[in-house]
Amino acid sequence: MSWILSSLIAIPLIGFLVVLLLGKTQARARNIGVIFSLASLAVAVLASAEYVTGAFSSFIPANKDALGFGFVEHYDWVPSLGMSYILGVDGISLPLVFLTPLLSLLGMIFSWDKDHRPREFFAMILLIQMAITGVFISLDFFLFLVFWELVLIPMFFLIGIWGGPNKAYASIKFLIYTHVGSVIMMLGIFAMYWNVSPVMNPTGARSFDMLVLLNGATNPALRPALAFQIPAFIAFFFGFGVKLPMVPFHTWLPDAHVEAPTAGSVILAGLLLKMGGYGIFRVCLGMLPDAAKELWWVMAVFGIVTMIYASFVCLAQVDFKRLVAYSSIAHMGFVLLGAASLSTIGIAGGVFQLFNHGLITAVLFMLAGTIKHSAGTRDIPKLRGLAKRMPLFSFVLIVSFFASMGLPGLNGFVSEFMVFVGSYQGGAAVLAPGANALGKFILIPLISVAITGAYYLWTMQKMVFGDFNEDLGKVRDLEVNELIPFFILLTLILIIGLYPSPMVNMIQPPAARLAGLIWGG
Repeated sequence: MSWILSSLIAIPLIGFLVVLLLGKTQARARNIGVIFSLASLAVAVLASAEYVTGAFSSFIPANKDALGFGFVEHYDWVPSLGMSYILGVDGISLPLVFLTPLLSLLGMIFSWDKDHRPREFFAMILLIQMAITGVFISLDFFLFLVFWELVLIPMFFLIGIWGGPNKAYASIKFLIYTHVGSVIMMLGIFAMYWNVSPVMNPTGARSFDMLVLLNGATNPALRPALAFQIPAFIAFFFGFGVKLPMVPFHTWLPDAHVEAPTAGSVILAGLLLKMGGYGIFRVCLGMLPDAAKELWWVMAVFGIVTMIYASFVCLAQVDFKRLVAYSSIAHMGFVLLGAASLSTIGIAGGVFQLFNHGLITAVLFMLAGTIKHSAGTRDIPKLRGLAKRMPLFSFVLIVSFFASMGLPGLNGFVSEFMVFVGSYQGGAAVLAPGANALGKFILIPLISVAITGAYYLWTMQKMVFGDFNEDLGKVRDLEVNELIPFFILLTLILIIGLYPSPMVNMIQPPAARLAGLIWGG
């Protein structure tokens, strides 16, 4: 039995404790945090390489099962209640497992000079890295729920202690909204535990084992009736949708982003939101396929409304960080649209969008942090002519805007194109052959692409070009601790944009299984 996934939980957890015990100075706390996060990233890279290529099978074999899950660990925890310690990854979770320590590490490097309670700050980042990783690799519903709830604690403190002027309001709003979503999701978990797991479990015992539920869903004879699946789907969809977030349950996010420290915003947008999208693909589509087939239009409506509404709101923003926050909401609408397509390419595009958006939004929020520290403001109308004084910053800004707009050659284009193709293609099969239900309305979400280009080009024109605003005083360009994260992220954005095949090849098999599960039953 493999140990590699447990190490992805243990390393940041040990690092969290070591930072609290030994990180008595800013430099020591930071260095310990970076070392443990770097170690986690190395393990994630090793696991990804083995899963995709099998190059390390003699050392850490992936041992994929019939559903494509590798590195599976299964230990009894509380057998009498059906609770187990089960970990595993597949093509849906593995990109996010790699992204989690990457963004945590880069967030720490970006916060190199954090001097306010640095020991607690770097410890919180390690704790939230551990919890988010646990969500992506847990294959027991009870364990999944423990990690899901644990994520709230460090993020609450990151916003509440190191946030901006309205940090108390933003942190409490974040906690209330996301916890309410978790409670509704919990009802779905308990419903599956009491009513579905005994039928699907070969032993007849109730179990939180997600593998039992995922395998059982492949057999139409074992699936619960549609009358059960639909309310369970709605409960899960609501819980995951709040975390995603989808309109109208999104209002906690802009406040949380604006008040959070830069590293907190990077983790919030790059990782925390991805938990909601991951849950939709893993649970709503993977365990309740008949309900997904019936309620595809619900996901499509929420996705399209989220894309268009948030894009229009971006047009009215003058705070650069708030603009990026609403842009994140709009781009999460692509994930819902991909899920609603019920097609292999659309589902794969939605999963790919989770990963690509994590890279892009990390750059954008780091840019917001840089300009706030350098110029003392994030007001777009005041940030004129930055290319003359901050050429490196302006270059990174332009490339990241193009990536978020979906410019061909950059990673955002690939996943967005897959979502639109899958939505047009998948809509034809939803109701009946030839009834292109979703495809007929594909021009509606395409409006968001045009609006995205409008607000990014407007922001670029205001901030980069023209005469420099001398009222800003002496501004500095990017420093080393900022250049390193930007270089790494932009390199990945370019490589994936030009050569997406490795990522697509990883994501496509589980996407095809989900599409086949929905239409095969």
